[in-house]
Amino acid sequence: MDVEGYDIYRRETPKTSITEGKVIYINKKSNLMYLIDKCIKSLERTSDSVLFFALGSQINKACLVLGELQQRYGLTLDFDIFTKTEKMIDDLIPYADDEDIETRERLKSAMVFRVYRREDFINK
Repeated sequence: MDVEGYDIYRRETPKTSITEGKVIYINKKSNLMYLIDKCIKSLERTSDSVLFFALGSQINKACLVLGELQQRYGLTLDFDIFTKTEKMIDDLIPYADDEDIETRERLKSAMVFRVYRREDFINK
């Protein structure tokens, strides 16, 4: 679809694609150190696993968080990485008043990271 002559309004990222408990969503405004601290606190206090979700260009930031967690905890942590494709919806608002507002769908890469304590290190 030709988007010339339209303003593109990108709708908010869908946050219902993951149904498991608490998820840390990583976005453009997320501070890297805050994310690392949040994951560490979650691992130490509330649960034995942390789930975080990154979309598009923020996958790199999620990999940095994962790398930092691995560096701090070493062999006591294990992780699973799942790739997904999220469907994004944009509203195309025409410059001319006589045309209708249209929508378009596009696909975006996403990754879900699950970090958890290894069985042999849980109660030690």
